[in-house]
Amino acid sequence: MTRFLPAPRIDVLASVLEDIATHGYPTSDSGVLWEDARDAHLKRLADEQPRVA
Repeated sequence: MTRFLPAPRIDVLASVLEDIATHGYPTSDSGVLWEDARDAHLKRLADEQPRVA
């Protein structure tokens, strides 16, 4: 059985992947953990996106 991510999660994943493609990913020599890089990308995306109240 194939499981799909809900649309909002797919959008977030696509945004993170696009951001990594644009800004690059830290090299393994930098010692940056995946979780830290992901959180930084998500924070940058959240800061750039307008919010509707």
